[in-house]
Order: sequence, then structure tokens, then C-alpha cells
Amino acid sequence: MERLKKLKEDINQELLNICKFWIENSIDKENGGFYGEIYNNNIVNKTADKGIILNTRLLWSFSRMYNFSKDKQYLIYADRAYEYLIENFLDKKNGGFFWLVDNKGNKKNARKQVYAQAFAIYALSEYYKTNKNKEVVTLAKDTFALIEKYCVDKNNKGYFEAVSEKWEEIEDVRLSAVDMNEKKSNNTHLHVMEAYTTFYEITKDNFVKERLSDLVEIMLNKIMNRETYNFTLFFDEKWNKKSNIISCGHEIEAAWLIYHALEIIGDKGLLEKYKKDILIIIENSKKYISENGKKGMYNEILENGEFDKDKIWWVQAEACIGFTLGYQLTNDKNYIEIVENIWEFTKEYIIDQESGEWFWYGNDCDTEKEIKEKVCEWKSMYHNSRACIEVIERINKILDKK
Repeated sequence: MERLKKLKEDINQELLNICKFWIENSIDKENGGFYGEIYNNNIVNKTADKGIILNTRLLWSFSRMYNFSKDKQYLIYADRAYEYLIENFLDKKNGGFFWLVDNKGNKKNARKQVYAQAFAIYALSEYYKTNKNKEVVTLAKDTFALIEKYCVDKNNKGYFEAVSEKWEEIEDVRLSAVDMNEKKSNNTHLHVMEAYTTFYEITKDNFVKERLSDLVEIMLNKIMNRETYNFTLFFDEKWNKKSNIISCGHEIEAAWLIYHALEIIGDKGLLEKYKKDILIIIENSKKYISENGKKGMYNEILENGEFDKDKIWWVQAEACIGFTLGYQLTNDKNYIEIVENIWEFTKEYIIDQESGEWFWYGNDCDTEKEIKEKVCEWKSMYHNSRACIEVIERINKILDKK
């Protein structure tokens, strides 16, 4: 399988390039941690606020890179992200983590978004694998306990979107300005499941396993429409559907994250029960790509049924993982061809081959897009470094079976 070996080598080089960009450009030596914003031309906005999502994703990414490569340089930056997280984002009075601090690390928005608490658990769990520090796993356990105490819908199941600094109910629970102000979302449940998967890996706690299993069931039996195999984005408290938009990237991301959760849970019966569903989701996701992946994966299907044909960086990354899983489960070579095509599209239109990192939009767009940042509250090295590592590890498993 020379084509797989070539793909792996190519992706591995890009993984090193991604890490190199962040090490050389994102370190805030004046105020600690990492810069909150870097523009497409690599100019740093030193006054930008710093968000919990960026910081936890950097902690996860450098930890994952160290655990993958055993190169100690990455542990230095994982340590840096952890220290900044504890010093500036941790709510030492009420528990959990603040949403936003200013460029100097002062608290700016103290709300507790469940999505953000989940990313803290995800990052801490991966970081714990690097050093087995009991302080780290204790912090992850404390955050898990707070989510389970204050954010679970005990009547209808699932998790609410957000609470106040003191873990009290609030009116506006939106994750971002573009999201709906609804009690529950696909995005939050997907990433709580993602976090609990790695958290269960390091704890083997039966209650965590129970909650993780519940999340898999929620994803596949409440959030996913079992007639269409699409995931609804927003719900009210009682799981009434509030949106018809389909997020293409979240569909394929959900497929591999759910399958991975099932693998970590270790229940062969449950895995076999839902394996067919995963394959249908992956196969359905072919509809969201252009010319067998040659022009990338689209962003969304809108309320009117038309495609939003923007090519977003993270969508291409998640597609590479999901379709590689499709090949692992079926041995259908078309899935690998799709991965190769999306990867070539990504190299040509999304990766900044001159200055490093990935642009927000593929530059093949028909219309000129608003200038976006290479680094910001919502954009880190998490999606693209993870995609590189996941695809490399999956190719290794495929090659080992040959």
C-alpha cells in the first residue's frame, strides 16, 4: 500500500509544520501563555483577549503531540498551557473555568459554558497521560463532578448549555453569537462525550463509563434523526427540534468520535449494535463533498436545503479522520481515495505553504471572504494536529494488517 505510506509521510510533515508554527509564533513571553489572536499575515494582536477554548485546545494538542511522538519539546508547551490555565482560567472560589480573560490574564467573562468545562476535562485528561500528576486528574474529576451536579437535566436527560459563574441558571446560554439560544445542542453533547471518552481512559471509573454510555445513546437516539441519520443542531429542554440546518463537519466528526467512545467503553455488544449506524453516517457524509473530495467538504446545508459551499479548515480535518475510519471498517478503497483528495485540496487551498498553519477558509471560494485569523478564540491547532495524528495512527493500523 505505497499510496497509504506516501499519504502518511505527507501528513506527518504537515503535523511537524503545524507544531513549528505555534512554537515560533504564538508564545506570549510578556504576559504568559499564548497570544489570543494572530492574523492571516502572521501579525500578532498582542492586546487580544484570551479564551478558554483556545487555551484548553492548546493544552490538549501539545499533550497529544507529546504522547504521540515522545518528543520532549512538546511537553514544554503543554506545561506552559497547563500553568496558564491554572493561574488565569481556574475559578478558585466556585470551581470550573472562566470563559474569557484579557491579554494580561484578568477575568473578563466568568460564565461556565458546559462546552468549555468539557474541553478542560479533555485537555487535563490528555495532559495527565504525559506525567500521571495526581493534581491534574483531581482537577479533571472536580470539573466532572460540577458538570454532573449543576448541568445535567435530571428530568429529560442530557446537558444544559451554560450556567453563571456560581453555577446558577442564566437566560442567555449561547455558545457564540451565531448559535441559537436554546437549552441543548449537538455541539455541546458531542464535545462532552469526546471529553468523557478520554477521561474514562485515565480513570476507568464506573460512573464516568455510565455517563459516557448515556451520551452515546443520546447522540444516536435523541440528537440523531434515525430516519435521515442527520444530527439536529439545537433543541429545547424537552428535546424538541429547533433547527433544520445540517453541519457537514459535525456529521463526520460525530461518526468517528462516537465510534471511538464505543471502543473505549469496551462493550462489544454495544459496539456491534451501533456499528451499522456509524457506517451509514459516514456514507451519508459523501453527499457533502464535491467531486469525490477533490473540491473539499462543504460547510452546511441551510434551512432552505441549499448548500453553504464554504470550505472551512476544521471540516476538512474531521473529514479526513471520518473517511479513514470508513476504510478501516469496510476496506472500501473509495474512502481512502476521498481522504487523498480532501488532503490534496487542503494542501492547495487551505494550508499556508509559505508562512505555516491553515487559513480559516479555503481560498477557492467564489466570493471574497471576510478576513479571518489563523489564531483566535475559536481557532487553534486542535482540529488539524488531531487529524494528522489520527490519520497517521489509523494508517499504521491498516498497514499492520496487510
